[in-house]
Amino acid sequence: MKKFLAITLTVLTFAAFAGCGKNDDVAVSGDSVTLPSTVASTTKEAATQATKASSSAPTISAPLSSSEGTVVSGIYCSLTIPSTWDKGTSSYSQVDIIIAEKQVSNGFNTNINVVVESTSLGADAYLAAAKNSLSNAGYTVGATGSCTINNTYCTTLEYTASANGILINGTQYYYATGSKVYVITYSGTTPVSQNAVAKSIIASFKPL
Repeated sequence: MKKFLAITLTVLTFAAFAGCGKNDDVAVSGDSVTLPSTVASTTKEAATQATKASSSAPTISAPLSSSEGTVVSGIYCSLTIPSTWDKGTSSYSQVDIIIAEKQVSNGFNTNINVVVESTSLGADAYLAAAKNSLSNAGYTVGATGSCTINNTYCTTLEYTASANGILINGTQYYYATGSKVYVITYSGTTPVSQNAVAKSIIASFKPL
């Protein structure tokens, strides 16, 4: 039995996933509860915030290269994963990619998912909207910040949530380019700051 957590800000749904299968099976299925707020209801103040220059943001990590892992692609983006991770499938159409660590840790599979939203909001404005929406929906929102992924400025938000009684540490990265925001969500029983492999996977992110 495997457990996953995904927060997709396109429709702001919270889903605790449970899939049954062999150890390397990361297929995702489950029920969701729609939260009361959406990013579409963001304030005018958040929508008009300017995106900061990327020169002041630190690079998240050294990305995995294609020689160190396997490139997995969705419709809109790709990630490079090591042999200890697998690409999964989601019943939620908003999830472009979901990947998970094969090894279960404390009853939970560390996982990363990417959701793509068409929006005029930049990374800073999207962060403000997401923080407001998640806080209003009852999530415990932690530190916010910024980083650079693939030479692109991103904003970040940390949160904690519960999936079937398991405390999950999550971090979202908001990668804005053109008319799209890519929401990269890490979920694990330990924070992403303690997971060098997950950070390297996130650093390998590329829009297609």
